Amino acid sequence: MWNFKYLALKRFISHQDTYYEFENGLAIPITGLNRTDEGQKGNGSGKSALVEGIMVLIAGTPFRAKSAKDIVMDDTDDCEVEGELHNEVTQQTMRIYRRIFVGKKSTVVKLYIDGVLREDLKDLHPDQTNLEIEKLLGIDIVDFKNYYVLSNDHHKPFFLETDGKKKAIVNRFSKAEVIDTCLMDVKR
Repeated sequence: MWNFKYLALKRFISHQDTYYEFENGLAIPITGLNRTDEGQKGNGSGKSALVEGIMVLIAGTPFRAKSAKDIVMDDTDDCEVEGELHNEVTQQTMRIYRRIFVGKKSTVVKLYIDGVLREDLKDLHPDQTNLEIEKLLGIDIVDFKNYYVLSNDHHKPFFLETDGKKKAIVNRFSKAEVIDTCLMDVKR
């Protein structure tokens, strides 16, 4: 299982230069206090931007924003998102770096495994690198958005899914499909 180590945001939405270190294995609630306008729904403290940063890091796309212009800080031409994850089982470290530009310039994505740049990915389209990240994480981006990054704006309750969907998600981590195969063999 991969655990987040840190998330670094530069010129990203409301974050000029933010470094956030995660506590291993803990669910982290992100809260803020609106001290300026009690009637205002949000307070601009950057809580949602942290969630967007996680999504951009892993998936290459945010929850709510429609274009790079929506996530790049005003009056700047680009933003940077970097983060590191560690897999306790394989003892691997994955570092992802993204530089996103306003305009037509393509996003730069770099993927490092155990500190070594994956050179085989450097000339590929960002979408191909995103697929490699999904493969390494062992989860597709839709499920990551729906079940692992919870926000008021977007989530799906796991327990409201069909039995088949719940089983497929659990199988990714438990390898329970091996048990199903054995049970079918026993029935024969």
